[in-house]
This record gives sequence, C-alpha cells and structure tokens, in this order.
Amino acid sequence: MSNNYVTGLPGVKTERSAAYRRITFGGDQTLLAGGKVIAGSVSRDPGNTGNLDVLRAGLLMGKITTGGKYAPSIIGVLGDAYDGAATQMNFLTAAMAAELTRRVGATGTFKITGPPTAAGTVQTSTITYSSVGAGAGGNEVQTFTPDAPASAGTYRIKLSKPDGTFVYTAELAFGATLAACQAAITLALGAVAGWVASSAGSAAPWSGGPIALVLTASGTGYTATDLAMCEIDITSLTGVATMTEVQTTRGIPVAGTVTITAAGAAVNEVQTVTIGGTCSGGTLQLGFRAMGDPTGPIEWTDTIAWSGTEATMTASAQSAMDDLLGANTVVISTIADTAALAMVFTFSGTGAAALTHGLISTNVAALTGASTSATVRTTAGVTASANDFIAGSFIQPTDGSETILTLINDGTGIKVTDSDSENIDVDYAELVTGGQIVFDNIVNAPTDTSLITYVKDALNAAGHYTFEDTF
Repeated sequence: MSNNYVTGLPGVKTERSAAYRRITFGGDQTLLAGGKVIAGSVSRDPGNTGNLDVLRAGLLMGKITTGGKYAPSIIGVLGDAYDGAATQMNFLTAAMAAELTRRVGATGTFKITGPPTAAGTVQTSTITYSSVGAGAGGNEVQTFTPDAPASAGTYRIKLSKPDGTFVYTAELAFGATLAACQAAITLALGAVAGWVASSAGSAAPWSGGPIALVLTASGTGYTATDLAMCEIDITSLTGVATMTEVQTTRGIPVAGTVTITAAGAAVNEVQTVTIGGTCSGGTLQLGFRAMGDPTGPIEWTDTIAWSGTEATMTASAQSAMDDLLGANTVVISTIADTAALAMVFTFSGTGAAALTHGLISTNVAALTGASTSATVRTTAGVTASANDFIAGSFIQPTDGSETILTLINDGTGIKVTDSDSENIDVDYAELVTGGQIVFDNIVNAPTDTSLITYVKDALNAAGHYTFEDTF
C-alpha cells in the first residue's frame, strides 16, 4: 500500500534540488475556483531529467474524456521531419519514446499534430505503432562552412563527446590536410575516432570555394547518438570572418525510434468515366476543371471521334486531353469496352499529380447510342505533404487530454508519485485559466510560427491569455 508520508529517522536527508520556474509575466494569473485533479498514472514530464514524476511549470495540460481528470497534452515531439510514406518516426529524446510506451503501451495509437512544412497549416493524424525502440538509428552529421577561404593562420575544433563534455584539438594550420585534421581529432579524443572528418572536393578544409568541413559521428558511444554541436575556433584563422555551423543530420538513438504504419504516401487521383448504352459512332467531349481546383470552371476538350478500336479511341482521347491540359497531365490508361465506353483516367502529370480534382464531365450529345454518363472517383488524390510533419510536431495521446486547455502554474512543479514512487492522483488546485504568459517558458514550446499560433489559440479557446512575445 502506498503512502505519501516522510519515513525514516529524524535528521538531515539527502539533498534534492527544486528549480522554481515562472511562466507568467509579472506573476499574475487567473485560477479555476475549486481546481481539478491530475491523474498521476498517466502523467509524467519526460523532459524533466531525473525527476520525470514532477510536472514542471509550463507543461501543457488537457482533460481526459473518461473521468475528467487532467494529464499532459504532449507526450513528446518529433526530432526529425516525418515523410508520410515512412514506417519510422523519430522522437526528440529516448525519454519521450519511453513515455509513449509507459502511457499508451508497447503498441497502440497516438496523435501527431503539426504542419507538413514550416509555417504551413497545422493538421492532426492518428498514427498506429507496433513497437518502440526497435527501429534504425542514425549517425550525427555536422557541417561547418566558412564565409570565405582561409589564407593564413590556424584553427582548432571544439569536439563534443557523448558524456556532454567538450575537448579541443591541437592548433591546425589553415591548409592542413584532411588526414592531419583527422589525426588531431583522434588524438584529442584519446585515440578514439569518434568524429570522422570529410570535405567536399578538397583535401584541405577552408581552402578555395570555400570548402566546408563535415564531421560524422563514428565509433563506440558516438553512433546513433544526438550529440551537441561541435565548434570551430577561428580567432586565429586569417580570411574567415564567420563560420556557419549546421546539424546536417541529427543523431538518432535506437531507443527514440517508433515503428509505425505509414501515414500514407502521395497518391495520384484516378477517375472512371462510364457511358451507358451501345455506342456506334459520333463524338464526345471531356470537361476538366483547373488542376487542383475541384470547384473551378469547366474547360472542354475538342471533339473526340468514337472508334470501335480501343487503341484508336485511347489515342484520340489522349491527344484531345494533351491539347487542353498539356502532354500527359491526365493519362487515359484503359478503355475496357468501346461500345459502353468504360474509360479510366489517372491524374499523374505535372501540376496534376498527388492532388484532389473535380470530377471529369462529359458531353455525349453527339455520341450515337449513348444513353447515360457517370464519373466515379476510383482513387482520391493525396498531396505529397498531406501526411508529412515537421520536426517539432507534437506527439499526443488519444484519451481527450490532447486538447490543450491549460498549463502547470509557476512554482517547483507538481509531483505525481508518493514516497514509495507509486502513482497518486494530485489536487490540481492552481489550474490556470488566464494570465500573461512568457511563451518561451512553456514546456515543449514550438518555434514554428504555425505551431505557436496553434498553442496560443488552444489556450485562448479555453481561457483568456496574453503572451509576452506579442508585445
């Protein structure tokens, strides 16, 4: 049986630190009278290293549909952009992936919320996953590009290590070869080739071009690890004023991978036009709306002469569409029966692929023997980005708490376990319903403009907030 009392003999106990966090600007906020209850069994803060059972101030919260208790609205965030056709998602940290397993299970479903591209329209999809921590990791790649070629002097590389510390290489001459650069790196790391140096098209980084230096994590402890950025000390390097440092590829720990059923790749629209009766002569026309505009005006092809020969009929229809829409914008792939004119069209060309289109229209007034005409969308078009999500998108539960309503108030956080480390429900006495918020202090605060707007709108849909970054 659990308890929440301090046990043991009197005396000074082991030191524990409690960091006070402030998310309100000026300390003013409005609270819900009477408060609510936080469900301890489903509440953790995976970003609060060492104290996952303490919900930090600024953690976004929502209400579980069944029972009405509160829990975190965000389980984690994507560490890498997701392509809808992929069967793996990568969380920002392994702790976030572990929280998905703890909160939802080894398999199940979660929601992902974010735009397909930076500053795009925020969308939400439900994702089915089959395992956590069984995917393919990835090695860190960092690229360092000077603003101009080096002409003299020396430089040093500040190398990051898996334990979070850094070490400098010895001074390297501006024209040092890659081999010399690699030797200095290996020596600095203690005969461990933790970083492998490469350079595009040159044996000497910073030379003509200017040529970038690329560092790839390698070896025990460095592979499949999200490492801090290395740095290039250019204070003694002549000719180089600035150095652009980019994490080209984030290191992906295997434990942070989630194997999923692909959300869906881009799909080309397919429509089938069937003309009833028994055609024997005459002409028809096909009508198309502007590509990607299902409600736009209809434009018609020239007349297409009927033919009892499928190849001839297909060629005539394709030629008429090409004249109207451009070569192979829409491709007629099958005419199953020229007498009944069952025709299949695929929207696969430039400007038409992976889009939803208006249904094809037909003019059969001059087609001998035609009695009816019908168009069916056999396969709906799916845009290339409809199932894509940017890095930083939210991984959320599906129990109702994914709807953001509030956040944890200023303070040292709310602990959701007792002294036996067992889950307990906790009074949510200070449930914030309004105030002036420092947005950057929100836990998992996004940097994408559309996600920022999404969070602010969600909070204001339930409360009344202003945000420090607005003014």
